[in-house]
Amino acid sequence: MDDGTRGPDMNQPVSAPNEPSHPRRPQARSTEVKRRSLEGGNHAELPDNPPPQQHTSSTPPLQRETPMASPYINQPYTPARPRMFNNTLAKVIWTLVPIVTISLCAAVPFVVAAVKGVVKPWLAVTYVAAEVLVLVAATALDPKGDEASPAAGLLLILLIITSATHTALLDKDKITVGK
Repeated sequence: MDDGTRGPDMNQPVSAPNEPSHPRRPQARSTEVKRRSLEGGNHAELPDNPPPQQHTSSTPPLQRETPMASPYINQPYTPARPRMFNNTLAKVIWTLVPIVTISLCAAVPFVVAAVKGVVKPWLAVTYVAAEVLVLVAATALDPKGDEASPAAGLLLILLIITSATHTALLDKDKITVGK
């Protein structure tokens, strides 16, 4: 027995066109009432909106603030870990440190990176230990410095190349060892 008063789920009555579709939500005003309220017309039809008050004091009336956008959208993306270099010039200068000092300061960029939190401290300690070992080995292989053994120079060149390359790669996200 369907008399047309039940909705599709058979438990809710079908609402009439003039009744609000949801009991808690007020029905939207017609465009004519909205237009009249914007023009300052008859406010008797709008019990929720009292007529606008005239501002009489010398201070300006409070204006509605525009809603702020989400801070999650407006904030720049922050990296997961701190960066070693702020710009390309800093990267070039830090990469030149082991080369210019002839490996005497090969571990300095890694100590600075460990202090900044870019790499783990064990990586800086490893570079300091490797630098000390290479310098001791180079001195032991050629104590007089008369270039009789090319092994000392080869060790220093390997340390320079390794530390300069690793310094240049400190901010690469693909490299995860020691980070």
